[in-house]
Formats: sequence, structure tokens, C-alpha cells
Amino acid sequence: MFTRSRINVGLSAAVFTLSGLMYFTRSNDDLAENPRILIIPLIFFGVIVLLQLLFPKQWPKQISFWVGDGAAVVWLVPVFTFLPSLLSSSGRSVQYWLLDSTILILCRLYSIRVPLRDVLEGIFWSGFLVVATLLFFAGELLLDAVNTLARFSAFGFHPNTLAFLLGTYFAVAVWEVAVAPLYKKILGALTALACLFVIFLASSRGSLVAAVVSSLIVGVMYCVHERKFKLLWGIPILLCLAIGIFIRSSSFGDVWESIDQVLQISSGGRGMGSGMSGRLDAWQHTWAVLLKGSWIYGNGVRSSDDLPYPVDNGFLVLLYDMGIVPFFIIVGRFISILRQAFRCYMATGNDLHMILFFVLLGFLINNIPERFLFGVGNPSSLFAVMVFASPWVGLSSRNPSIAQLRSNPGLDQGRAPA
Repeated sequence: MFTRSRINVGLSAAVFTLSGLMYFTRSNDDLAENPRILIIPLIFFGVIVLLQLLFPKQWPKQISFWVGDGAAVVWLVPVFTFLPSLLSSSGRSVQYWLLDSTILILCRLYSIRVPLRDVLEGIFWSGFLVVATLLFFAGELLLDAVNTLARFSAFGFHPNTLAFLLGTYFAVAVWEVAVAPLYKKILGALTALACLFVIFLASSRGSLVAAVVSSLIVGVMYCVHERKFKLLWGIPILLCLAIGIFIRSSSFGDVWESIDQVLQISSGGRGMGSGMSGRLDAWQHTWAVLLKGSWIYGNGVRSSDDLPYPVDNGFLVLLYDMGIVPFFIIVGRFISILRQAFRCYMATGNDLHMILFFVLLGFLINNIPERFLFGVGNPSSLFAVMVFASPWVGLSSRNPSIAQLRSNPGLDQGRAPA
């Protein structure tokens, strides 16, 4: 069992790491013009699923592929998006439809055999490797960003894309700090701090807000469940006092000026009066197009890429591309998983429900200013599709007791030794 768990963790880490490292191979402009290189991790993922199918005794199914939690949505989304993609004016919609449908099926096949804990462990090691690679190869660029307070950008990453995937790595690293052995706590703490540092230097306000808000909500959940009410009230009071003292200090002006320059809060193009860096105008234009009727049936998978302006809102992109029925299926599924994870954690205190809630909440918040709600082009989105198609939460919610939850094969089987 431990051997299988280690294999699962290693293969999972390889998939997510490869997905992240693809951005190191080309410039951002090259990836925008020719995104085919990003399919390499998905091909590797397909090979892993094929191996699982060839060795069913090594990777036994824990639930039926056809029925159970998550089974229906795997088929409903392709069915309702096929015709709009086929009739789309975008020449690549059918190709993207085929890719998304294939990945959905692969994610279902994968998640009915691999426990959530193994996948999360793989994401943790992927985060450590990607962050270490980034610090090693882009260390000088980071130092330049620190010295000049200019926006950090490197390799094929758009700064917001880099911050988006680091948001997921940050949440999983914090989880390891909370539950892992000492050496992993240290690695997790270093990874989490590095993620926040790079997110800040990348001037990604959306990712920063998503990380902070989701952390605060999960912190409140933890305090309420563990009945640590003194901690719940004490930390905010101490923070308010510390902030008040800092504001009154002589160094506040210089620090705030540096923060303002990095995050460009008062700048003309990205500041407070820019309409979220022009996003509000793009949202209004897109909404006007949708009101002509395409919100009902959709314009085809990834057809929003052909719009003359970027639509940086995952929910609006989903509605534009796929229409109202897939929109409610996908968003409803994510909200259902979020609600189940919250209820299960508050009832049992199981750490897997906590981290699933943590990651998914940050992912959904971050998709308000970003466009990656349903896609497979980066590690965060790929994991979200896995969660979408998986039976992980549904399996665990059938067993209400802590003992049953921690022995449930779908959620926690094959836990690797420390």
C-alpha cells in the first residue's frame, strides 16, 4: 500500500511539475501564439491513466466510473458544449472541445483510483520543485524587482498566471505546515513564504486577495472547530494594535510608498480608478454581446480567445464559451464540493476537507479577475478539473464519523509514511 502511495505521489508530482515547467521553455509571446507545448503534460497524464488501466490490481477502482458522485458531470458538460463548439466561428473550438472532454474522462478515470491525499502530496512536491526552479533560474530578476520595485515577469509566465498557480501551491504548502512531519513543515513554510513573496512582486492583486481571504476564512473555521475562541479574537486584536502602532511610526510612509509602487494601487493604468485595470470595461462589452442571445447556447469552447480584448473573469468566460446550462453545471458542481468540504470539516476536523476547501475557495475567488475557471493549461486549473470529475468528497461524506472518514479508501487510502 505504501509503495502504491509513493508511486501515486511521484506521478502526480511529475504531472503538475511538468505542467508548471512548460512555462519555462518559451517566452510569454511564444506561448500565446503557439500554446501546443502546454499539451505535453496532458499527454503524460494520459499515459499515467493508461498504465492504471493496464494494471488494475495495482490501481483498483474505488467507485464506478459510470455512477456515483461526479460521474454525471463528466458527460453532461461535453454533451451540452458539443454543438456550440461545432457551429462556432472560432476554428479551434472543436479541437478544444475534444481536448477538454478527453481530459474530463481521464480525470475521472484517475480520481476513482488515486486518493485525494496522494494527489495533494504530489502538488506539494510539485510546488516545492517549481518554486525552487523559479528562484534558481530567475533569482537575478527577482532581486532586480526588489531593488527597482518593478513588476516581476519571467519566462513564459504572465505575472498573473504565475501568481495564479502559486496560489494553489501556497495553500497546499500551508496544509503541510499544519499536518506534516517536521522536515515537511520546514519545506512547506519556505514554499508558502516564497509563493507569497513572488505573488507580491508579480503585482497580482487578485491572487494576493484570494490567498489572504481564503486563509482568513480557513483560519476562522479551524478556530471554531477546535473551539479556540481566545485565538479567534486575540489574533485580530493584536493585529489591529500592531497595525495601529505601525501606522503611527515614522517608517510607515516609506513602506506604504513601496507597497503602492509594487502593487500599483495608485497608478494610472492599474490603479484604483482604472476599473480593475480595464477589466470592468471588458466585462461590460462581453455582457452586451451575451445579451444578444449567446448566453443561452454559448459561442464554443475557448471562443472568447478570439475576442479583440481579454475577458479576465473565469465565470464570464465560461458563460460566453459554453452557455447557461454548462455554466450552472460547472459552477454548481464547484459550489457543491465547496459546501460539502466545509460541512465535513466542521463535523469531523479531517484535514483533507480543510485543504480541499482552502484550495477550491482560493481558486474560485481568484477567477473573478482571472480567466482559468475551467481549463487545463496550468497546474491549478488541472487540479480543479480533477476535483470537478472526482468522487473524493462524495465518498467521504457518506461516512460521518472521524474514524470512518480517515479509513475511507476514496479519500485517504494509501497515505505515505513520513
